[in-house]
Amino acid sequence: MPSIDSPESLAARLDTPDGIAIEDLHQALDALDADGRLTFVRAFRKQRHLNLWNMAKGHMQADLDNIVPPGLAAGSTVVFEGRNSMAMFNLFQKRFQRPDGGDAVWGYNEHSFRWFSGPGYFVGNVEQDSEIFYLHYDQQPPSAPDGWPAVKTNTGFPRGVVYGYDDEVRPVSAHVVIGMPTTKTAAGDQYFVATRHLVL
Repeated sequence: MPSIDSPESLAARLDTPDGIAIEDLHQALDALDADGRLTFVRAFRKQRHLNLWNMAKGHMQADLDNIVPPGLAAGSTVVFEGRNSMAMFNLFQKRFQRPDGGDAVWGYNEHSFRWFSGPGYFVGNVEQDSEIFYLHYDQQPPSAPDGWPAVKTNTGFPRGVVYGYDDEVRPVSAHVVIGMPTTKTAAGDQYFVATRHLVL
């Protein structure tokens, strides 16, 4: 049973495509606490990202409630802690709000080089025709929620280079997602895994 694995050994089972079934991984992640899921995410490297990305296809229906759970106080910010498959600058946060419980979320990226690349604002939604959850970096909230950095468009240098794409996001469990930057027509080879960790 996968729930007996430590978070690190659970991540290690993703070194091969058949190391763990997605249903068992889902159950094991739900059994971990928030810090355990964070340890799992930070144990990732590129091959694990790729294998999880492929495993997660079709596993769960995308739902904004997985990103911003219902019942939170108005103005709450949901923080996802993540790790991407880049060699450097690979730890980050994605911070989300769901204005008025609507059919979209607002968000931005918090990381150590935000001073250079900007906050990377986006609007996320589940597209009705494909049922795929995208973070659209060519869209920004009309204004910054309280406590968030000023809204900036993702154009010019360096923002247009760092955020010149959409993220396709696939749910893995109740708290964990796997994502890939994509233009929708040409997928890249970078991935990120993230876990919902706290609410501000």
